[in-house]
Amino acid sequence: MRRELLAGCVVGLCLCAVEGKCQAGSTPVPLQAELVKQLEAKHLASGATIRAKVTVDWSGLACELRHGATLEGTVEAVQARHDTTPSTVAVRFNRAQCNGKELTSISMVVVALAQAPEQVDVVPGVSFGPAAGPYDAPGSGAGGPISDMNTPRQQVATGGHHFPAKTPVSTGDVIDIKGLKLQAGTGPNRSSVLTAEKGDIVLRQYTQMLLVPESLMFAPKPDSAEPAPAATTPSAPPAAQGPSR
Repeated sequence: MRRELLAGCVVGLCLCAVEGKCQAGSTPVPLQAELVKQLEAKHLASGATIRAKVTVDWSGLACELRHGATLEGTVEAVQARHDTTPSTVAVRFNRAQCNGKELTSISMVVVALAQAPEQVDVVPGVSFGPAAGPYDAPGSGAGGPISDMNTPRQQVATGGHHFPAKTPVSTGDVIDIKGLKLQAGTGPNRSSVLTAEKGDIVLRQYTQMLLVPESLMFAPKPDSAEPAPAATTPSAPPAAQGPSR
């Protein structure tokens, strides 16, 4: 219960990061990031590497992450849907480009997800291929590059992706991805578990994420803290006021 309440407070207090309005020295803000490539349960295996890109500058735990920095994670467990067995994927992020280009150790827990942005740009290009496939899987589209520079191609505009402002936002929220549930930090090695009862899990490229440091998510209860009366302890993480975009 304490972990759930703490994580709920962390997400709630620090969604000011969406607009960059958090004060220096305040409680560490959630890290905003997006998937680099599409993730599909049926094309994943335990131990597979996944990557994300930081979308808003972040600082915490002696780690500075700039917009565009890489996060690297691991699929701790995966189960494709079979008969009545739901599709599940457990993921955790354990390395990032802290303070430079080298990947260093940092444990982050995914606490909320949101659908990939729908904004699309049509731009000239030399190729017209399929959307990015799952990790380590080759593209399945037919046909080769198109050499006509006037041939338009579609791409998602990636200049200013932010986690969507929503009121309230709590730990475990999944925004605009139907049929998907998220349990933060409950899987192997404190990974976050995604579950879909119908169909296999598919997270599109640019799916938005909020992450918090594992050390904060699982912070031990201070000895001096007094337990809240049972009658007033909420059964779910407290809602938080999200910022307007």
